[in-house]
Amino acid sequence: MIRLRILHDDDASNPRDDDNLGTIATWHRRYKLGDVQPSEDPESWLASLPKGSVTLPIYAYDHGSLSIQCGPFACRFDSGQLGYITIAPDRIRQEYSVQRITGKLREKVSAILESEVVHYNYWLQGACWGYEIEGHRVEDSCWGFIGDDLAYTGLKSYIPSEWHNLLGKAWDARFDGTWVMTPDIISRESSHG
Repeated sequence: MIRLRILHDDDASNPRDDDNLGTIATWHRRYKLGDVQPSEDPESWLASLPKGSVTLPIYAYDHGSLSIQCGPFACRFDSGQLGYITIAPDRIRQEYSVQRITGKLREKVSAILESEVVHYNYWLQGACWGYEIEGHRVEDSCWGFIGDDLAYTGLKSYIPSEWHNLLGKAWDARFDGTWVMTPDIISRESSHG
């Protein structure tokens, strides 16, 4: 019998350890989050950024678990501004091989910075996954997928194509660790039932 399951990845790497476009600076008395925790206050730190930097605010909601996003949360009591994600204009010019940073490019960079915050939030929330394909032994496995949506995680790009039709079922069963079997095994078992 060959089967597939998606499991929680308890040891997923922090996505901020990868090469990111932006730098996340945070000020929190209990957590070290993001890339840097400046010693100066947020206003002084902001004033020290190079002119033309693309900078977005980051807000946190801390109530049993921590969530972050680039817009404020509705709850005023357990949330507030945590910090910023930013990129200097010289780095934008270098990354995009341009001399002039247009409004369109600033919008593109802002969208990427926001997506980095979303990705980091998934990791903070523990939305980290791996898969195993097993017969008599583990035949294939891969870990480090992040997200709360199957399409977002990119799992489909790694799992062999013969499993694609059952991937949704395995995704739905990920919280209980249920295995799904190959289609030929399922049809053989149902014909004997």
